[in-house]
Amino acid sequence: MALISKLTNKLNDFIDFNSLMIHLSALNKEPLFEVVTYLLHYEIYNIGFYYIDMDLKVIPEDSPELIKEYLEDIQKALFITHQEWIYYGPESLKALDEQMQITLISSMGNYKYMHAFFKISDLLAFSPLVDENLLHFEKSNYSSNSHNVQHTLPDQQLTALDNFNFERDKFIRTGQAIAKYIWSMDKDKKIRTGDMVQQIKKILYDIDPSKHREDETIKTWLSSVAPDYAKKKGRPNKNSPKEITLIMKK
Repeated sequence: MALISKLTNKLNDFIDFNSLMIHLSALNKEPLFEVVTYLLHYEIYNIGFYYIDMDLKVIPEDSPELIKEYLEDIQKALFITHQEWIYYGPESLKALDEQMQITLISSMGNYKYMHAFFKISDLLAFSPLVDENLLHFEKSNYSSNSHNVQHTLPDQQLTALDNFNFERDKFIRTGQAIAKYIWSMDKDKKIRTGDMVQQIKKILYDIDPSKHREDETIKTWLSSVAPDYAKKKGRPNKNSPKEITLIMKK
């Protein structure tokens, strides 16, 4: 743990994209839809951003289109029915309907965005945010060489390690949410936990190949959302169909 802390000290000059969305929406009491629309209007994606990989290396990214796509995905998801929703953090997702939760979690859980970070000095030089007093970093603690920047909600101190753990937990919740949704459409009660593990394993690999997990790990994640019939032990009947029909509500 001490070794990881040494590596994460240098990350305090950065804020990950998800935390920035919470910062701008929650601390300013602005709906997330309006935040992303504002950021798209002023093309925040052009100020540059960075990736922090699983080895905690900071890598400059030269494709601003990725952040633009992320903002547009959120904007489109919220446009029809959730323009007034304020993003206070993961708990506030519970205020949304299940389908919207899945949409946002899947979008925010995309590996391209989970590891995208802005440098705080770049944000403090971005006039559309500064002129409107939308940033609430403790500037007295900030200098271009400082690692003591606070970019937290009033009652919550998020360190770089906290963000790392948050992204890991979000990855798990993404798998759980997708599995729960698929099971909700399994009206014939045919999908066993083992079958679902293989489906979720493939989906999560598509989201982020670097977070490959073994079957038993994913099975543990799904244990809290699996229906009773999915947990039945024993081999499936030999005459069980090779394909399963899902029924989706309109």
